[in-house]
This record gives sequence, C-alpha cells and structure tokens, in this order.
Amino acid sequence: MSRQVSVPIRLRLGMKCGRVCAMPDCKANLLPEITENVETNISENAHIMGFSKNGPRAEKDLTDLEKNSEDNLILVCANCHTIIDKNPKIYTTPKLQKIKKEHEKEVLDKWIEDAPNVGFSELEDVLKYLASDVVTTQDEYTLLKPKEKIQKNNLSEHIAQLILRGMIGSNQVDQYLEKHPNPQQGDQIRERFVQEYNRLRNEEKIKDDDLFYSLFDFASLHSNEKTKTRAGLSVLVYLFEKCEVFEK
Repeated sequence: MSRQVSVPIRLRLGMKCGRVCAMPDCKANLLPEITENVETNISENAHIMGFSKNGPRAEKDLTDLEKNSEDNLILVCANCHTIIDKNPKIYTTPKLQKIKKEHEKEVLDKWIEDAPNVGFSELEDVLKYLASDVVTTQDEYTLLKPKEKIQKNNLSEHIAQLILRGMIGSNQVDQYLEKHPNPQQGDQIRERFVQEYNRLRNEEKIKDDDLFYSLFDFASLHSNEKTKTRAGLSVLVYLFEKCEVFEK
C-alpha cells in the first residue's frame, strides 16, 4: 500500500490542527501566503507509528490501512517531521499522541473563543463563493432544532460548544443577507451546502465530527486565513441552525 494519505483525511487533519504545525515549540503556518492571495502547502503527514516495518515507532501488528489512518497521523512542518523521525526515543508514540490531542483541543478552544467576532467584510468573500455554481437538490427533510441535530449526528461535546458559540456570529450572516438583498443568494448558499453535505456523507462516507470538520473546511474556502475560517464557521453554523444541513 502507498504512503499516500486520502484527500478526506488530509483535509480533516488540516482543519483539526488549524493548519499550523502541531509541535508545541513550532506552530509554523502550514499554508503560508507566498504572494498576494496565493498560499502554498508546506505540511507533512507524519506517521506516529512508522509506516515501514523498520520505521520510527513501528508496530508490526498494524495493517497498512491503520498506518495511514487519521489516528496515526500528525500534521507538522518538514523540519519537525525530520526531528520527530530522527529522535524516536524522545518523540515516542504516547508523546506524539498527547501532542496531537492537546494541539487539536487548543485549536478548537480558540475557534470557540473567536466565533462571535466575525464582521460583514469577512463574510462577503465566503458568501459570494458559496452562492456560485449551484445545482438544485430534490431531497426532502424535516427541519430539526440545533440540539437535536447535534445528538442525531453524534457530534462531540466540544463540537457542540463550537456550534452553540458560533450561533452568536451566525446572527451576522442574517444581518448581512438582510443588508445585501439578493432574492436568490440565501437559497443558493443553502443548496451549495446541501450538495456538499450529501457528497461527503454518501460518497466519502464521512460522518460525526469528521463531517462537521469537512464542511467547516469547505465553508472556509480551504484557507488558513483567520478571517475566512471565522466567516466559514459563522456561515456553517447559520446553515446548521436554519436549514437542512445535518438533517439526514
């Protein structure tokens, strides 16, 4: 089996680590802007337990699928990847697992803290993008309350906190759409999200927290810019509350 990590796993790893190196003494931006509006990806998927049988922290009983699983990968910069693999006695499996868990929690806590601070200028790029290239869906749904959706989709307590906190910022989406009247934009955005939700759920077979993170990445335009992630979260939470996303 190839070392190649699937696209959905790479996307979720990027979102969960905030697209910065997970190593506590580094935190390098993994999507630096090299010229105006042009980002480059310098991230590397480091195997916590080595992929090759003689690799650092290798476990002979792991299958190739387990080796390339999200649980066995930590997203870091190239320099930290080299340091980790050249020093397996320092960077043991338990230590790397702890670093990954603490880093992902830190990123989520920052999102929760920052969620209410989105402004109109931040929303504009995201909403314009999401209102484009829409194909109408024909699915029927029964609209649920946010807490029912959280429970139905088996979302974790931390994601639930992020959603509930993000509802403060989602009010800005309502106000933006009211002040920038376009009879079709709201429906177009809703349809675009439902399309992506169906694709992720039915084709990629993604569910639970991973589905939320994948939609968050989509709403943020796959960007590392704080303004876009903040706007993307607000739009996602707005749709989580107002329409069919996460209904099925």
